[in-house]
Amino acid sequence: MEKEDILGKRKWFFLILAEALLLVAACIFYGRRETVELNYTQEELIDDSGEAAFYLERSSDCRFVGSPKLMLPKGMYTLTVQYEGAGEAKLRVVYPGSRYRSEVSGDIPLSGSGTASCDFRVAYGDRTLQVRGLFSDEMQEGDYLLLRNIKIARAGCDVRNFLFRFVVFLLAADGILFYFQMRKQGRRILPAGADRTVLRALVLLVVGCSIPLAVDYLFLNSHDLYFHLMRIEGIRAGLENGMFPVRIQPGWLNGHGYAASVFYGDFFLYVPALLRYFGVSVQAAYKCYVVMIHMLTVGISYYSFSRMSRPRIGLVCTVLYSLNIYRLTCIYTRAAVGEYTAMTFMPLVLYGLWLLYTMPEDSKRHRDSWIPITAGCTGIFLSHMISTEITAFLVVLSALVLWRRVIRKRTMLVILKAVSATALLNAWFLVPFLDYMVSGNYVINDADKYGSYRIEQTGIFVAQLFMGNFEPFGHSLYASEGIASEMPLTVGIALMAVPAVWFLLAKSGEERKRGEKREAVLAVCLCFVSLWMATCHFPYTWLAERLPVFQLPIVSIQYLWRFLTAAAVLLTWLLCLLLREDGLSVDRRRLIAGVLVGLAFWQGFAYMGQCLQDARPYRVYQAGNMSTMKAQSASSEEQESVMGGEYLPLNRNEPFSLSDYVAAYVEKLTYDEAALTVEGWTREGGAVTVGLENRGDSVQQMEVPLLYYKGYHAVTDKGEPVQITPGTSYRISLSVPPGFAGSIRVEFGEPLYWRGAELVSAAALLGILLYKAGIPGHKRRK
Repeated sequence: MEKEDILGKRKWFFLILAEALLLVAACIFYGRRETVELNYTQEELIDDSGEAAFYLERSSDCRFVGSPKLMLPKGMYTLTVQYEGAGEAKLRVVYPGSRYRSEVSGDIPLSGSGTASCDFRVAYGDRTLQVRGLFSDEMQEGDYLLLRNIKIARAGCDVRNFLFRFVVFLLAADGILFYFQMRKQGRRILPAGADRTVLRALVLLVVGCSIPLAVDYLFLNSHDLYFHLMRIEGIRAGLENGMFPVRIQPGWLNGHGYAASVFYGDFFLYVPALLRYFGVSVQAAYKCYVVMIHMLTVGISYYSFSRMSRPRIGLVCTVLYSLNIYRLTCIYTRAAVGEYTAMTFMPLVLYGLWLLYTMPEDSKRHRDSWIPITAGCTGIFLSHMISTEITAFLVVLSALVLWRRVIRKRTMLVILKAVSATALLNAWFLVPFLDYMVSGNYVINDADKYGSYRIEQTGIFVAQLFMGNFEPFGHSLYASEGIASEMPLTVGIALMAVPAVWFLLAKSGEERKRGEKREAVLAVCLCFVSLWMATCHFPYTWLAERLPVFQLPIVSIQYLWRFLTAAAVLLTWLLCLLLREDGLSVDRRRLIAGVLVGLAFWQGFAYMGQCLQDARPYRVYQAGNMSTMKAQSASSEEQESVMGGEYLPLNRNEPFSLSDYVAAYVEKLTYDEAALTVEGWTREGGAVTVGLENRGDSVQQMEVPLLYYKGYHAVTDKGEPVQITPGTSYRISLSVPPGFAGSIRVEFGEPLYWRGAELVSAAALLGILLYKAGIPGHKRRK
């Protein structure tokens, strides 16, 4: 047997070596293909009748103007179009005159005049293509589109995309080969003690939660979808510019950049951003991310709740938590990426705290409880700051309630480990975040500009917690507007039924151990508090008026129903305690579990089916399909791409109107033409370089299309520093010295202490991994 193992390992070594050589050879061959570069001048463009045309207006007889028909080999290409226009015009690359699928590039929005660019994939090398410029709806008076030039060339990600697809194919082939080899040798792929039925159920649960993704589009009705797709594109663009970690995402606001990565944890968004880097479409990358989150949520939930009880009970709890309506609403109605990602890790924090407060102090599980606490808190912190605030509040509240257990020496030591490890692991994100929050003025740290103060109006009514019919793509309404046509704001009937079942069976608790009874009472109380804080009945304004220190934390929550994230995990914990109750008979447990699982599936699938029924399709493939200024949504109201503009720098005492504020973000220099002569300017790698001359005898100001965030600096071509100050809407303004002639480069650079924090986090991660590697595997709890 040992000899067979050695021979098998050698075969796999040579197979992987051969695949690596094949991969290198294929990439070299693919990269040396014939260069493709097409350039259509204005005179070569045509209309839908085939006649020469490059101009489209309301009185035109044609439906579109564009390129002649062309053919391209399979691969990735970049389309660049120079144009001028007014109105809601757009570009498309299509397969013309086909009864089969004709869409290639998706819609490329055009606004004003300038240059539009978009990558697209050619999947059929034997079908003709055409680039078309047209209008989305009926043209209005004054609308027009003039095309000046159309260029098509191989995309920079073409070879990367080929490499990615080839690697995926090889991995799939190796997986199939490994499976059949194990079957032939009569070996188990899963550990001997693994419950295959549970594993299959978890896989089916992931598939069930992912059903709305099984269409070839995203949902335009999803509230925050556009913002988070822009975040993914921003990380990709930052990586392509050589920035790691990405701090200022360069693609926002006509290239001015946006510090979303400083204020909003995006660690997990590097997965779809890397997929985008390898040429995967925007919507495919986002769908992969959602599936990954479903897998992590199901896996972490099962791990946490099964360790707090038994595997089958853990499975039931996982079903109810994964299919709770609020979580599904965050994914499909709101597209609240940060919030539903944070919900993935909340069961892990709960599990760590459960170990901390229930296990004997001298046990190994108690000593190591800081590990799941640290992992869970890190996952939440790097996903969503508001969820971090909610989690921290409930953790502190539970510590105050259980103060007698907290003040024990060994427990204090474990808490110290958890806090220290969490702080060190997240220093790379925490230090820049605090640096900006303390040293600058932004919408997010200005309570007057961040939101209205009657925050109770954003809470829900108790009746909404028990609703079974929803408006899947409704919006959040103020309490004064009622609940008609509001989006789902409940964890679902299945989880809301858990306290009722507990109350009905509470009398059997007389035979329970005292510790178990206290645990159940604590769970019920925390469930009640979290649900109460999600409603419009909690006295937030009263609290803030008497304790002003809580004003900004309260306002930063934005919507009180966010406490449903905590309510979902706490109600699931209560179910876990209920099903492991020794006083319940097996038949009664099965009945409770069966009814609740049935309710969860019924309500979850009904909600997802309604989403598919009501969703408006949104097909987005590349960055060119997205506007950097205006968000694309199903709402009739125009919305900025930065949503509420929470991370925009501003002057605290000046009036603020978001639409007026961002109107200044145009892709041009602003300066006194009588005093300054500009030879030209370029944008490369997130930096702006300007060639200019100051003919005057005084310092002149020039605004460049970048936002004034800490970390930006300007230097001349001789390496001399140039002073920068905030200009209009906090654009960077250069102070050009008198008599200066040359070039000035403005770029972003991380302060050294940010880099130091990154090294600290890397060292902390390495230390935790080494520590964990030295811990023998935990035995399954019986």
